[in-house]
Amino acid sequence: MEAEVAKINMEKQLMEETAKRNISRIEDEIHVSKEKALSDAAYYKQIKESESNRELLTTEYLEYMHILALSNNTKVYFGEKMPNLFVDKSRGISGRP
Repeated sequence: MEAEVAKINMEKQLMEETAKRNISRIEDEIHVSKEKALSDAAYYKQIKESESNRELLTTEYLEYMHILALSNNTKVYFGEKMPNLFVDKSRGISGRP
């Protein structure tokens, strides 16, 4: 009788351990799935940002940003000798056509 009770208790403990392992495995799979989804979302976001940045790098946009940067300049220059910053880029570095 005691042997049968011990056998039943051992089977019960074995089933509990198996259930715990299964629960742990399922929790691990859920965690891995969540982390994979987060990393995939971050990767997709970075890809889309790089694509949009690549489309922004046009000559017109860069010239626009150059003009905006110049408009934030608070220095005023007087005289015939102007800094090269204001030289028309279409004329080249020396300012000659």
